[in-house]
Amino acid sequence: MSQSGFLDNAYDGVVCIDKSSRITFLNDTFLKIFGYGAKEELLGQPVEILMGEFHARLHSRFVEQSQAEGKDYVAKSLRRLKAKRADGTLITIEIHVSRLTMGGEVYFAAFLRDMTEIERQEEELHQALYYDPLTGLPNANSIARFLDNYFDDSDRVAVRMVVFALDRMHAINTTFGLKGGDTLLKTAAAAIGKIFPDCLMAGRIRGRHFVVITEDSHEMIQSNMALLSEYVSRAFAKTLDLPHSHLLSTVSGGSIELPALANSTEQALKAAELARETAVSRGPGSFAICRDEDLSRSHVKSALPFRISEALENQDFQVYIQPKQSLRHGLCVGGECLIRWIHPDGSATPPDDFIPAAEIAGLISDIGSYVFRTACREIRRLSDHHGALKFSVNTSPIELQDPAFADRIIATLNETGVAANQVELEITETAMTHFAENQLAALNRLRDHGLSISLDDFGTGASSLANLVRLPIDRVKLDRSFVANIENNESAYILVKHAVEIARDLGKEVTVEGVESFEVRELVRLLGADEIQGFYYAKPKTPSAFEDFLFAEGRQRADSSFV
Repeated sequence: MSQSGFLDNAYDGVVCIDKSSRITFLNDTFLKIFGYGAKEELLGQPVEILMGEFHARLHSRFVEQSQAEGKDYVAKSLRRLKAKRADGTLITIEIHVSRLTMGGEVYFAAFLRDMTEIERQEEELHQALYYDPLTGLPNANSIARFLDNYFDDSDRVAVRMVVFALDRMHAINTTFGLKGGDTLLKTAAAAIGKIFPDCLMAGRIRGRHFVVITEDSHEMIQSNMALLSEYVSRAFAKTLDLPHSHLLSTVSGGSIELPALANSTEQALKAAELARETAVSRGPGSFAICRDEDLSRSHVKSALPFRISEALENQDFQVYIQPKQSLRHGLCVGGECLIRWIHPDGSATPPDDFIPAAEIAGLISDIGSYVFRTACREIRRLSDHHGALKFSVNTSPIELQDPAFADRIIATLNETGVAANQVELEITETAMTHFAENQLAALNRLRDHGLSISLDDFGTGASSLANLVRLPIDRVKLDRSFVANIENNESAYILVKHAVEIARDLGKEVTVEGVESFEVRELVRLLGADEIQGFYYAKPKTPSAFEDFLFAEGRQRADSSFV
């Protein structure tokens, strides 16, 4: 086979030109790619007839420079460019050019492939990777790439990033089906372009969540969010031929300023999501702006599980005791053991902040075990010096789910030498409403062992009075909200009166929390309560301060008849 025959059957298209850019050779594959019927149509023709206008101008300049300077400006590189077929249509080719010298003359040989189909497939892949198939908007990958480029740009300007979500999406899907939900999402996507026509980026990051990046002010964004809610709801109602007298779906979102609140894509997405979550917590259709102080609080909150673990290891948790007063003889009968997180610098983290975080992180049982053991040691020490006292310890609902909970409580009592009748476990009313049989069995076992069970925050949960009969309860603790205005509010007085009567009729003792005045103390005493707990009598104290309180009260505690 001759060299020309070999090239004719090559997979690649081949074309050769002389120093004047005239075509001197081409193979059959080349003809097929460009749609010509015979080689004679192209031989001797300027190669520029195979190029679009832009590349034709570039080619002429490169050839001139190559001849003048003796450098290969077009050779030895693989490039992708647009070429022109016989019918004038443009196709994408990949081309490699080599410089040849034969008989003292310079030629250029180009090897090329039609990349039109590959380019189409690449475009489909690009579309799948960077665009949402339902709405056609850029997806999370596109948004992340935009933010990456934004943070890499040293000349970046301040922008606002908005993350918002369609409210009531579950109700929409349930009522109108998934097709209805898809219609709503597409309606929202179309609305973004109308409400934010000049935004830098808009996309759908997941589900019902969208992102807009704009140079508009926070105030303008908030106004546009309200317009977006109205537009989406009305357009959706019109699409489904529904009356739009009410909003079917609003949007809740939040915005942050960049780069003020973030210096990376990850930080920006987290901060914007925090702003959205803040808006959602305020109700449908709400808008929130995430400031630097909001972000700082979020960072502290997210780091809580790690700090809690360190605090347990370093024994930074301390047990305080709030004294309880008997309304029969006016003396201290014990106290409630409360956990306090005291940091080395003397500052403290409130239980309302770290207890929920510990429950979510799976650390609440570790904290509960630590508190109960520490409390038992103090109970034993105080009882040795002041006679028998009864102390209550709070128990998390999550702890009660542990099959080994009762065993652990009994083992700790044995280890510390504390009598079971000196300990009362406080269970919240909300926890009692979801009790499983195994949890009920654990409480019954502990009660049979001699411990008392107290129902904490009575009246604030959703349990029924039947639970006072069904559950192993020895005491109810009326929440402070019951007595906050009892001396001035007849309804509050009647409510406390009946709550105490019901508990006493069922054989339960009653402790009233949040007592902060002598008048309230006297009212609940006359109503038949057994104990009070509150700032009127005493604030929570360290164990040593609690002991000083007992000494100051001047009571001999050899008699244990009140336990």
